[in-house]
Amino acid sequence: MPQFGESGDVLAHDDALKDDWTPEELPEREEELAEIHYVLEPASRGYTPHNAFIYGPAGQGKTVATQIKLNELQTYLGSSDDVDAELHTFFVNCADLTSSYQVAGALLKEISPEWNERPRGHGLSNLFDWIFERMEEIGGTIVVVLDEIDVIGDDDTILYKLSRARANGDVENVRLSVLGISNDFDFHSNLSQRVKDTLCEEEIRFAPYNAGQLRAILSRRAEVAFHDGVLEDEVIPLCAAYAAQDNGSARQAIRLLYKAGTEAQTAGDDVVTETHVRDAREEIERNALLEGLKNLTVQEHSSLLSVAALEANGHTPAPTKEIYSEYKSITTTIDVDVTTMRSVRDHLQALDLYSFLEGSKKTGGKRGGERWMFELNIDLNVVLDVLSDNARFDDVVDDIERSAKRNGLL
Repeated sequence: MPQFGESGDVLAHDDALKDDWTPEELPEREEELAEIHYVLEPASRGYTPHNAFIYGPAGQGKTVATQIKLNELQTYLGSSDDVDAELHTFFVNCADLTSSYQVAGALLKEISPEWNERPRGHGLSNLFDWIFERMEEIGGTIVVVLDEIDVIGDDDTILYKLSRARANGDVENVRLSVLGISNDFDFHSNLSQRVKDTLCEEEIRFAPYNAGQLRAILSRRAEVAFHDGVLEDEVIPLCAAYAAQDNGSARQAIRLLYKAGTEAQTAGDDVVTETHVRDAREEIERNALLEGLKNLTVQEHSSLLSVAALEANGHTPAPTKEIYSEYKSITTTIDVDVTTMRSVRDHLQALDLYSFLEGSKKTGGKRGGERWMFELNIDLNVVLDVLSDNARFDDVVDDIERSAKRNGLL
């Protein structure tokens, strides 16, 4: 039985492998850091920083690079006698916010101590009035960072109002700058022209890291996070290679290294090995799969169970027509609206895209032409385990389990 205080000989400083840890340097992003520096530089002379749009895939250091340069600017202004300017930085993570109204409410909560929670039930114009009033009270230079702003889609009112606040007379005694950070390369192209003219006056693109850059990032983190000599030589290169193969995400590489470390520590091992990395990767992928499986819609769950029911009887790969027949039976059982066969085919193809199903196109047959065939791409038991937690599907899952056991598949 493990005891608190017995931390083991592997991990020394876990925080260095957490998402919210900000490193002191980011040498792999010197060019991008220089571009952010240019955006913020006017504030070092008492003027308004530029607005900017920073974009690139997740895990490429966009937020970290922005934090590093803002910290440098804050340090400079705090120690300079030549510039009389206070810097106030407000970060809003928009990951769970889907509209300008929600983002405005989150920003108001961030800048106003009297708001303990995001406001609801007020007009959007009221929120902006309160935001700008509060900014006037704060004064000085204000930088608003809207992280993952692409989740708001084409509702870019918040971007227009903030980036044009000074020009539109909403604020007078504030040097306001807006930095929008997006994981979507195409998001900025969908913005209205009025927003592009202001927010996108500076655009900074972060390309995916390569394996060499990821190895360097992991090495610096590992020096802080792990005790000396506990990582086998191939651990960091393997973590970097896996992440580079997927999407070049430093966040993914760091999480994999951290998981490998905890695997070793939990097992009571003194050294982190390649085996720990491979086991960690399998567990991370499985957890991601299970989470994605839980978050499917009712219609997608019904379509997936239709394939599972056929697989439990050894009837896969199955054509869409047979799956649709099973689908109608299942949706009738759980009292869900029956959609068209075309809609079910769309759901099946989406499940194929998510890697829950494997679809293949067959040609020929009695009538010729093409038809889609589908089978499970994940273990039948995993599907049933996850959906057994949903009371709606209890009877269906029980029937499929009985069929699978009868046919020796469970």
